[in-house]
Amino acid sequence: MATQQVRPAAYERAERDRLTREDRVALLRYMLLMRAIEARALSLYRQGKVPGSFYDGYGQEAVSAGAAFALAPEDRLCVLHRDLAAHLVRGVEPGRILGQYMGRAGGVTGGRDGNVHF
Repeated sequence: MATQQVRPAAYERAERDRLTREDRVALLRYMLLMRAIEARALSLYRQGKVPGSFYDGYGQEAVSAGAAFALAPEDRLCVLHRDLAAHLVRGVEPGRILGQYMGRAGGVTGGRDGNVHF
């Protein structure tokens, strides 16, 4: 007995909307960059160069990068302290992020806020 496979419309859309190779490379870059920035920030924290406490998103890089990557530029995003890759996807430069951790004028908030609030 022959069977016919029926592909639901949702499957067809998923096939059409798959991430390109360039998208996947960009996502990997954001995840690796998040991990590298946080490793550097932790090192700076241990040297006493990051005031206050240090919180990272180790192991949560894909959630942060993927969620931000899926949004349109005009979509709003509520980023928490473990979502550093979302900032990278939105175009925040790594140097400004490290400046933020260190409370420097070159940080995202100009040194006026804590290391995780930007």
